[in-house]
Amino acid sequence: MYSKDSVNLPTTICIIRHGETDWNSLGKLQGREDIQLNELGRAQALETSRYFESEHWDIIVSSPLKRAYETAQIIASRISIPTVHIMDEIIERSYGEASGLLPEERRSRFPDGIIPGQEEFETLRQRAMVGLEKIAHDYRGKRIIVISHGGLTNSILYSLSGGEFGSFKTRLKNGCINKIITENNTWLVEFYNKTTEELLNPMEKQKRLYTEADIKYMRIADRSMMPGKNRVDEIINYAEMAGIKRIGIANCVGMPKEAAKLKARLAEKFEVFSVDCKVGKIKSSELLNDDSKGTSCNPAGQAAYLAENHTELNISFGLCMGHDIIFNQKSKAPVTTLIVKDREHKHNPYKEFED
Repeated sequence: MYSKDSVNLPTTICIIRHGETDWNSLGKLQGREDIQLNELGRAQALETSRYFESEHWDIIVSSPLKRAYETAQIIASRISIPTVHIMDEIIERSYGEASGLLPEERRSRFPDGIIPGQEEFETLRQRAMVGLEKIAHDYRGKRIIVISHGGLTNSILYSLSGGEFGSFKTRLKNGCINKIITENNTWLVEFYNKTTEELLNPMEKQKRLYTEADIKYMRIADRSMMPGKNRVDEIINYAEMAGIKRIGIANCVGMPKEAAKLKARLAEKFEVFSVDCKVGKIKSSELLNDDSKGTSCNPAGQAAYLAENHTELNISFGLCMGHDIIFNQKSKAPVTTLIVKDREHKHNPYKEFED
């Protein structure tokens, strides 16, 4: 089924998980049951087809199950491929007596994970790879779209990545695209579990990481940058632009003079609350339940004190490694770090990287 000219060309295979079904939306485990797409699934198939419209594709191969075949037909109609080839080897895994059950039902009925009638994973994996290799052989040098299922596709990804991703680690999205290239008996997963939107509009995925409030403060951060000025000036400028009135300082007890200077500087424009790391005077032995001596640092107590005073921005000032992490986690207000504890370089870790 391949010409001599195609022997040395790379073969590109895009494996797509079918669109959503009603069983998918309910969370039911779906194996060999022949469930058709729902309306969202058809829309997902149509959306997935957009990725393939700008390039030439030669062949579409599908699992025989309705949900995969209908997904394939929708994509084929959009990119003018007249025939969808059916391939039994890429049918979904049989889940035996677990099919049709919700996650909690499966855990209740099969607490040991042994499911009567389920296709063994190794059998699935080998079957899937035989199917993939057959597609690569029969359509060598071609660009092929394959419509299959989550369990089978994940087993392929597992095999090709050496277990780095795929089965047991990756939850494939309905309509996702997984691009694989084979050449000279080697396999490369170019990307996996990507939607058309993520591939064609990658910025949209990044933008969704931010809330409206985040964007507001990103704009303020951009406008408050002051080339040639020091970090304290930038903090003051940022806080003014953000409309902040109350600032907290969580400082190391060993830096009282420096913290006092910062407080005085900020107090010219803000209401300032400062608290050192020994707040509460907790004995180390009582907090850590060991034979430690002296008074413990109390970063959670620092965060609690500043929260009680309703600060809107907190400054981490020379806290020890680890204690700064706890303070940042516990702080109710956003935290910016002004000084970090560095005992070798007088609290300037940048010196470690100077030539």
